[in-house]
Amino acid sequence: MKIILVTDIFGLTEPILSLQNMIQQTSFECVVIDPFNGVNRYFNREPLAYQAFMAECGHEHYCDLVKSKVEAANNPSVVIGFSAGASATWKALEKLNSEAVLHFIGFYPSQIRHHLSITPSCPVSFVFPVLETHFDVNEVIAGLAKKPFVMAVQTRYAHGFINFYSSAYNELASSQYINLLCSVELLSNPALMQAELTQLSIA
Repeated sequence: MKIILVTDIFGLTEPILSLQNMIQQTSFECVVIDPFNGVNRYFNREPLAYQAFMAECGHEHYCDLVKSKVEAANNPSVVIGFSAGASATWKALEKLNSEAVLHFIGFYPSQIRHHLSITPSCPVSFVFPVLETHFDVNEVIAGLAKKPFVMAVQTRYAHGFINFYSSAYNELASSQYINLLCSVELLSNPALMQAELTQLSIA
C-alpha cells in the first residue's frame, strides 16, 4: 500500500515534506503530488500562491496530474488531499480504476461544490471547515451524505487550518489531524479512520 499526498496551492513546502517523512517512518511508502512539479516556490501569501497555481497549473490540469500519478503508482493507494489537491483528487476518482484508491481523505475541498454529481466507488472521507465564503458547507455535506462510501464532517476550524502558511493555520488542530494521518492502524482501516476523523471533528 502506498500513501499519496496531494498538496494545496502552496505546493511543496517544508511542512508537507515533514508529513511525508513522518509517514515514511511507518511501514508505508509516501509520495507527494504538487502543482509545481516538485519545486518549492516559497509563497508567503495566499494570493501569490493562488495566482501562480492558476497560471502554471489550474484545476483541470491538476486533476489530470493526480490521475496520471495515482495510476503510475501501480499500487492501491491511500490518497490524502488538501484544498485544491482534495478537489483535484475528487474529480480524478471519476476517471480512475475503482481499485486504484483504497481510501481518499480530503481536507477543505471547496471546488467540489461544482462536481457533486460524482459518485465514487471507494471510501471517501471529507473534513470541511466551519464555513466557506462562496457556498453553504452544510448544503454540500448534505448532498455528499446521500452518496455511498462518502463520509463528510465539519470542523470548527477555518479553511487551511492544517497549512502552516495559511492565515487560518491552527497549530493544535493541525497536530491532531496529522497524528491521525500518520497512524498505521488508521491508514490501513478506512472505517476506523473515518470514526476517528468524525470524533476529532466534533470534539
